[in-house]
Amino acid sequence: MNGAAVLAGYSADLLLGDPPRWHPVAGFGRAATTLEDAVYAPTRARGAAFALALVGAAALSAELLARAAPRGLALAAVTWAALGGRSLRREAERIAALSNNDIQGAGLSIPHAVVAQQAGLKVLLRTGDYIPRAGGTIFCMQSFVKQHPDTTKKIIRAIAKAVMYFRTNKAGSIKVLEHHVASIKNDKDAGLIWDQLHDSYGAEVPPALFREILESRRQTMIAARQWSADKPLPDPEQFIDRKLLESTLKDMNYVPANLTAPVKAN
Repeated sequence: MNGAAVLAGYSADLLLGDPPRWHPVAGFGRAATTLEDAVYAPTRARGAAFALALVGAAALSAELLARAAPRGLALAAVTWAALGGRSLRREAERIAALSNNDIQGAGLSIPHAVVAQQAGLKVLLRTGDYIPRAGGTIFCMQSFVKQHPDTTKKIIRAIAKAVMYFRTNKAGSIKVLEHHVASIKNDKDAGLIWDQLHDSYGAEVPPALFREILESRRQTMIAARQWSADKPLPDPEQFIDRKLLESTLKDMNYVPANLTAPVKAN
């Protein structure tokens, strides 16, 4: 029964894919964030209680589903919700469709774009020419930053060192890309990705660019009815300890990246 239920869940993923809205895993993530905002405290006891509450809620939800429906159906539903395999295969399917002239164009992530180039397909435009990137942003509770500034500095320095390494060390970066990106099969593919990305990220967070990125996200949420159109964007600077960030980068002689809005390609 269990094997048949897992197979049914896998088949549902193949046929249905992930829902564009109301995905159960995304809902669990939002619930976890809401709970964290409500109960967070920098103590082991509070952290353990938080983790136990989430695990318990997930287990209870699965048990209630199993009682409300046949256990095989419940297991199939859980398997479908957890997989997401169809979404991961879509880019590979787009490359095949492009190669067969079934479609005339498609959006691809950089690793898959490299595969498409190797197949003889042409890149019409790169989103990096139109959408600026700001790397190195890690979100955590404000109370953590205030109570653990030394730990926060270590995180900032780690990000900055990684950015500078990726920017200046092509050979080492190629090996890192091959290790962590499954679609990269050789040094040539990794080198093409490095050529496109090595100077596109930074540990700094320019104020204007950070606001632009958050405003873009706000517009996306408005379109998805997750943000009221008349609700303005809060001041982004309240989410950054800019003094700590900039002083840490200065102390390590970090060289800023060019994170201004790029000039659009023809």
